[in-house]
Amino acid sequence: KNLKEQMASYAANKKFEQAARIRDKLAAISDILEHQKVSDPEREDTDIFNYHIEASRIFVALFLIRGGKLLNQENFMLDAFEVDKKGEISMEEIMEAFINPYYEKAADIPKEILLPEEIQDRELFESFMSKLKGQKVRILFPKRGEKNILLELCRKNAEHFAAQSRIRFMAAAAESEREDDLTQHAGLLV
Repeated sequence: KNLKEQMASYAANKKFEQAARIRDKLAAISDILEHQKVSDPEREDTDIFNYHIEASRIFVALFLIRGGKLLNQENFMLDAFEVDKKGEISMEEIMEAFINPYYEKAADIPKEILLPEEIQDRELFESFMSKLKGQKVRILFPKRGEKNILLELCRKNAEHFAAQSRIRFMAAAAESEREDDLTQHAGLLV
C-alpha cells in the first residue's frame, strides 16, 4: 500500500490519529521532495533504506522515490537472531539477509540507493546492482543535506513500524492469554 491509501484506510476505519500521522509524514516528505525538485530537476530514482532494532527484531523501512516523488513506502520485519546469532547486527548482515534478496526479485532497480551506514563491500554491491539494472547504480551513505533528512525520515518510519508491531504483538499475546483462561474455565465447568 502506498501512504495515501494507508491514510484513507485509517480514516475510513475511524483511526484518525494514525491517519493524521501519515498525513503529516506525507506533508514532510512532499516538502523535502518539492525543495529537491527545484534544486535538482534531474533527480535520480532513489531507494532509501533504514532500520530500527527492537526486541530481537529488525524493522526495515524502504522509501521508493521515482521521478522526484515518493512512489511507495514498504516495511519489513526480520528476526535479528536469524541474521546474526551473536545479537550484534551490522549493515552488511542486513544487506545479506534482506537487501540483496530483495533486489534479486525487484522489477525496478533505482539509479541510487541510500543506506544509513557504510558497508565494506560497497564496490561489490554497486557492481551487483549495476549488473541487475544494466547500468550504473550508486550506493550512498549521506551524513548531511537533504538525502540525510530523507534517510532520517525513513529511520523514523522504521521506528513507527516497530511501535505498531509492538502493539499488535501485545494484543495477540493478550488475546492468547484470554483464550487460555477461557479454556481453563471451560475445563472446570465440565
